[in-house]
Amino acid sequence: MKTLIISDLHGNLPALEDLHNLHPSINNWISLGDNVNYGPWSNECVQFLEQRINCISLIGNHEKYFLQGFYEGSNKLVEIFFEKCFSTFCEFNILKKYKKNTTLDNFYLAHTIKNKYIFKDTKVSIDKHSVIGHSHQQYKVKKSGFMLINPGSLGQDRAYINRGNYIIYCSETKKFQLKRFIYNFNYLINEMKSKKYPDECINYYLSKERL
Repeated sequence: MKTLIISDLHGNLPALEDLHNLHPSINNWISLGDNVNYGPWSNECVQFLEQRINCISLIGNHEKYFLQGFYEGSNKLVEIFFEKCFSTFCEFNILKKYKKNTTLDNFYLAHTIKNKYIFKDTKVSIDKHSVIGHSHQQYKVKKSGFMLINPGSLGQDRAYINRGNYIIYCSETKKFQLKRFIYNFNYLINEMKSKKYPDECINYYLSKERL
């Protein structure tokens, strides 16, 4: 059996739909959290994962912000994104069902560990094989004698904004495949403009490199 694992979708419906079209036969999905905020389709992404596919969604820091009703950080740009996206969000009942963590065979899955951004070269001690998101960086490394795997961001790759990242796990071989694809970035920008996103938000996306 194959399981498709994503993280940090961030309201990017075109990337989600393209990924689903790439793997229509995979019925088991896991989202490591941050399905919402930034992109203009937070409601639609939450609905898609809940209603159209068999997806276990975990709670990320942005779901936490939505559920508590405020962004608790100090990043002004994130605050602007939050105010724009939160004002039209309505799928709180779905978010309330998100789990804090789950397991897949002998791997522990969560949005992150100790609320930290953990990159490939971050010094961190773990006590179990783990799959996490949050840092938007795809990698598969060994830490403290255990595997640490990150699918990267499906909807907001930090290096190339039009690149979607994900993992396919095969339960028969016990192997994780790190995968990538390119999606049409113009749909995202056009929708942000249509929904009158602040210039700061649109310029943030336009400033990123594309493949």
